[in-house]
Amino acid sequence: GEAIPVDGIVDQGNGLVNESLMSGESMPINKGPGDVVIGGSILLSGYLVVRATRTGKYSLMSQVIQSVRRAQASRLPIQSLIDKVSGIFSWVIISIAIATLLIWKMVLGAPLSTSVIYMASVLVIACPCALGLATPLSVMIGINRAASLGILVRNAEAMEKMPKVKIIALDKTGTLTMGKFSITRIRGDETLRWAASAEAGSNHPIALAIVDEARRRGINVELPSSIDAVDGGIIAHIGSNIVAVGNKKIINGMGISVDPSIQRDADACMGTVIYVILNGELLGFIELRDTIRPEAPQVINWLRRHGIRPVIITGDSEKSAAWVAKELGINDVYSGVSPSEKGDVISELRRSVGDGLIAMVGDGTNDAPAMAAADVGIAMGAGTDIAKEAGDVVLLRNDLTQVARLYDISLKTVHNIRFNIVYAFAYNVVLIPLAAGLLGILIRPELASMAMAMSSISVTLNSLRLRRA
Repeated sequence: GEAIPVDGIVDQGNGLVNESLMSGESMPINKGPGDVVIGGSILLSGYLVVRATRTGKYSLMSQVIQSVRRAQASRLPIQSLIDKVSGIFSWVIISIAIATLLIWKMVLGAPLSTSVIYMASVLVIACPCALGLATPLSVMIGINRAASLGILVRNAEAMEKMPKVKIIALDKTGTLTMGKFSITRIRGDETLRWAASAEAGSNHPIALAIVDEARRRGINVELPSSIDAVDGGIIAHIGSNIVAVGNKKIINGMGISVDPSIQRDADACMGTVIYVILNGELLGFIELRDTIRPEAPQVINWLRRHGIRPVIITGDSEKSAAWVAKELGINDVYSGVSPSEKGDVISELRRSVGDGLIAMVGDGTNDAPAMAAADVGIAMGAGTDIAKEAGDVVLLRNDLTQVARLYDISLKTVHNIRFNIVYAFAYNVVLIPLAAGLLGILIRPELASMAMAMSSISVTLNSLRLRRA
């Protein structure tokens, strides 16, 4: 029944935790030793001893609040246009008011008091404030609604761009798949030991699977003295040995010759193949299989129904990417792509999309260049910090259906803004001539002020509808 006071890691105990304030997921999550808990979430049942890792302004909740405030304060491109229109609008109203005074007094011969009342009614009934409220209010409420569903909008422009997206590029590992690998085959006697030692300092899903398998088999894992990231994998120094672990690119980059029998076995694998090289000689390979996210087929079908083309961009092997693409029915696949090349693929896709925009969904450091190059970058909540920093939107709940929710909320926010703008203009176009006495009706200033207030109230009430989006 108590709130967890700080971000931390569970040291002891087990319990059900409600994290809906952060993820929007109402179902409680079972937490045990080694699991991360978030400050402000509620322990529904059980007992937890938590070791604090982040407090105060460094906590996840504080960072989310700061990001939401920044997003709410940011301006959409349409807001700049509205501000310019409002500036011109004010001078137009002043001109109409003066013309109303002169026409009633000098042309129609009305008393000065009557002419002044008509002029005052025009000034009062005109409502540039409704125009000013039209965009920022909708944006603020739309971002708040997204946050309540576990979608952190870091850049408000993403809300305006998302409905124009025609291609969504998706990373494979950790985005379309669960990112929880199981080892299905090992070629070479010492392959697993050296691979696990090289990967011992990494949090990558593949590295975790390799290290866990080695420890499960009782293999002694040594810690590397240094690790260098290279195109296609890593190179680790373990004692006096140099171990390289990675995909086919690391083989080609080091100029390693592959035994034909090993190559045939590797080519026959349908999963992800990781080669292991010890002191310049190929030891063998490890095949790993990932599982497709259960919600992925539903999301891919949803994208197609809304005229959005899904594309896979991954650094994984062609066979592994092709298997996922076949399972999900995705036709466009870019496999074996390095981090820098992912940005180039986004540029290539942009030439084929015409006036539409491109979004990139990813979770890893290698996805950051593509997310920055895309019109809308979307980071999965369980991804790396650099991926989240590159993303315009962070999906706090690690769930692909949040992409559909983001699109839906963005579309409704844009429609809400447009309705507000059209309403504000229509209100002024209809009521200003009436206030000027076009039909000979005298609308007194106090009634005009009530009508003006109602226009702002109407825009506000329409914006508040987004709370149920």
